[in-house]
Amino acid sequence: MKRDLYTPEQESFRATVADFISRAVVPELSRWESQGYVDPEFFLRAAEQGLLGSDPRISADFRFSSILYEELVAVGATGVAMAMGGFNDLVEPYISRFATTEQKLRWLPRLRAGKQLAALAITESAAGSDLRGIRTVADRDGDSFIVNGSKTLIGSAGIAGVFIVLVATSPGEFSLLVIDKDAPGIVRGPSLAKIGLHSQQMGSLEFVDARVPVSNLLGEEGKALDYLRTNLPQERLVVALMATASSERMLRLALDQARSRTIAGRPVGEYQANLFMLAELATQVEAGRAFIDRCILGFVNDELSAVEAAMAKLWATEAQQDIATRSLQIHGGAGYLADHPATREFLDARASTIYAGTSEVMKHIVGRDLLRDY
Repeated sequence: MKRDLYTPEQESFRATVADFISRAVVPELSRWESQGYVDPEFFLRAAEQGLLGSDPRISADFRFSSILYEELVAVGATGVAMAMGGFNDLVEPYISRFATTEQKLRWLPRLRAGKQLAALAITESAAGSDLRGIRTVADRDGDSFIVNGSKTLIGSAGIAGVFIVLVATSPGEFSLLVIDKDAPGIVRGPSLAKIGLHSQQMGSLEFVDARVPVSNLLGEEGKALDYLRTNLPQERLVVALMATASSERMLRLALDQARSRTIAGRPVGEYQANLFMLAELATQVEAGRAFIDRCILGFVNDELSAVEAAMAKLWATEAQQDIATRSLQIHGGAGYLADHPATREFLDARASTIYAGTSEVMKHIVGRDLLRDY
């Protein structure tokens, strides 16, 4: 089905992005996967191409970001897409929407130039979906906050230079602080071993009497949960569109295998069981693509609700799990090898129903809204 989401200018941007990825990502991807992180120098190159917000179109129209993520996922670089999305659609919106003019001038130029990476530090070992359960506290001390606590499951924690950290500034009230990696009292933990997304480094932070200037308060004190609710639909849409792009890639890999692999002299795709399975997967992909494209356009037009974003993430990521499992079967024994593209996609896909809110949380959001409306 022909897509009508993108303008000719955006499709021209896609060609530029695809060319950059073929030169700067594909040759390095295996090495990044092995070492567990993307070389920081890569982000300088990406910024030079206008892919980290230095091109104003990235922040002005979400479709430019979605093209970047689609092209990265199409070559199996979902971990790289997550690392880049960590700035473009997680960190940057918080700074653009809630920072003062002085703070924007202080942080955005280096971040958009790729000279410094930024990361969100929200989750704790005992507080993921329930953010009101966080235990990291920031006590006011004159013109500083004294921060104590810990954060985990932080994307790019080991290579980021600055963090947006969710803290409790008083009982039941939460705020966001921008904390430099070199602030006294910050201890970085080792990289966390994951079953997939190996090129996206993930780690933890511990704060021991870390002193942070009050001037690093992002937005108003006590408003953090409101800010998070404002930005979560965008984050969930990013996960949904990456999951859909991943589903498309897995279908392509399965179709290639179905055509080229033979059993008893016949391509495996000609056997009815496989033929029917491929037809079902292709239908899932087409239906998902139509829905996610509609959600992307809704977001661009400022019409995507938090409930619709939850629906998008729920549908796209659950479909991705089904497609990952069923499409892997057609690869036979090769699909069990660690370095096979389908295997990597299978493992990378597993996180998508967990981060940015689990599927169960998405169902709760949607279900609660249905009861209220009907």
